[in-house]
Amino acid sequence: MAGRVRQTGLLLALFLAVVGSPAVSAEQVVFSEDFDGPQTVVERGWERSGADAQSTWGIVAGKLKATCFFSPYKGGGIRRPIRYVPQGELSFEATLNSGGGPGYQHLSLQVGFYNLMTSFTGLGNHRWMRYYQQKWQVVADGVPQGRPVRFKIRFAAKPRVVEYYVDDMDHPTYIDTHAEVAPPADGRPPELWIVNYGLAGATMVHLVDWIRLTDLAGTAQTIAPAGASVYQGIAFQPYRLGEVVQALGVAQSRVFTVTTLLAETPRNRFGLDRLPSLLSSTRDEWILMADVPLGPGGPMPEPIQARVCQDVAAGAHLVIFGGLFTLNKGRFGDTPLAAILPFQLSGAWDVARLTTPTPIRPVRGPESPCVLFCHPGQLAPDAQVLAWAGEVPFVITHAVGQGRVTVFAGMPCGQFPESRLPFWQWQGWPSFVHQMVTQAGEAQQPRP
Repeated sequence: MAGRVRQTGLLLALFLAVVGSPAVSAEQVVFSEDFDGPQTVVERGWERSGADAQSTWGIVAGKLKATCFFSPYKGGGIRRPIRYVPQGELSFEATLNSGGGPGYQHLSLQVGFYNLMTSFTGLGNHRWMRYYQQKWQVVADGVPQGRPVRFKIRFAAKPRVVEYYVDDMDHPTYIDTHAEVAPPADGRPPELWIVNYGLAGATMVHLVDWIRLTDLAGTAQTIAPAGASVYQGIAFQPYRLGEVVQALGVAQSRVFTVTTLLAETPRNRFGLDRLPSLLSSTRDEWILMADVPLGPGGPMPEPIQARVCQDVAAGAHLVIFGGLFTLNKGRFGDTPLAAILPFQLSGAWDVARLTTPTPIRPVRGPESPCVLFCHPGQLAPDAQVLAWAGEVPFVITHAVGQGRVTVFAGMPCGQFPESRLPFWQWQGWPSFVHQMVTQAGEAQQPRP
């Protein structure tokens, strides 16, 4: 556990030092190409390789028209020098297989820059793939064909992060923490290239437009007032998160839902329906997590968890709601978030079962409906308990940097007699959550 906390500290330090550093300049477009005007591709500064029998590269109606013939690994292409930036984004628009013809069953159009290569393939469900250090990785599946699609590759050399976007420019389809975007190792000038991979069995026509390379090294980090990232876990429904978000006065929320994935071994394997960006310059004021598992096979890779920790340290309020698949059972103790919880979790299978459904007693305010199961743990020295269920803490909070973490340790489960109302079915539950997080920064008072 100590080693895990030390690793987390190092990872957080890297993110704070690089992604969260003060701005020195605004984002800057260092290269753009829109293919407008009468010039040919070569006249616009691109160098062409290959013969017309392998591929042709013309400009039609302000778009690059790449006609790619079957020519395995020798399809020809165009390339040009570009400036190296250690943190930035490359974006472009492409209409893949614009004619909708058959035979698109393999690698065709390739777009790469610096030391990173990506390619589109008709194999499977039409994929976008990256190639790095002799390894392929699918970065997007089900990429649309026959219509203009926006693509973006956002990257930082340190910490090593590459994000891939398709149409949705706010949420990446894949986050890569293995590939390092760097200038060519042999000292050649950094380049951008568009190439015909040549493995598609028929002639493919692709259209490319609106290429932009943007330097993001000086982009400022900002807090989105009244914004929220909401993570909906395995059994999030009882918490009525929509009503909770409304009670908190959230103006805009981004919702990420845990999904169940196919597993090669008999273990749980989860994912998110979409991913938050590690490199986004905007932080939300609120981060809500309801019944989210985080351990091995969980939906949030460690770099995303580290970004959550970083956002909390910078001023966000993380609110965690308990459940059957989170905290203890969610293996939080083996993750970066363990270092910022207001209590140290006990074993994965440990549950605090009250002898009978017990009223929740806030430190301030009237007695509330009941709970039967809670997540047990040892309180951190600076933890404040805002509500109890008998002798068991129900709402626990403490400060982390400029932000705060609050845990609702109850679990929405168990059998209740008609005389006892489960807390999650209580009409006043959203208002209770608002009351608790509002009191979170105030001094602890004696337990009632």
